[in-house]
Amino acid sequence: MSPVIQACINEICKLYPNADRPNSVIVNKYCGNNSYHPEQMNNEWVVKPESLIFTISLGDSCEVVFTDHTNGSQISQPTEDSSLFVMNQQSQAFYSHKIPTATHSAESVRYSLVFRHIGKQYLQS
Repeated sequence: MSPVIQACINEICKLYPNADRPNSVIVNKYCGNNSYHPEQMNNEWVVKPESLIFTISLGDSCEVVFTDHTNGSQISQPTEDSSLFVMNQQSQAFYSHKIPTATHSAESVRYSLVFRHIGKQYLQS
């Protein structure tokens, strides 16, 4: 495992000692003002239902837009370099999220590291 990824997991575990230790990471790279994240709800059945989902944002800032599916309202949340979002798996039943293209500059580069706990029965390695 990458020392950077391991260091992130260690810090997450220090901040949230009672949470399930992340055993999966997704790394997304966003470059320029044409990069975006389409609206989605993380409803993957392999993610342990009671677990937390941790997202670390590295690099340029952007806006994450959350949509409440019970009433359609939206909340925009800015991200900064090294910021951490924490969501529980159950929140995904009520909210979706997206990153619109208009929230970053043409020269921007941002990485998103999403740490999750995959159920042991679904791990392949």
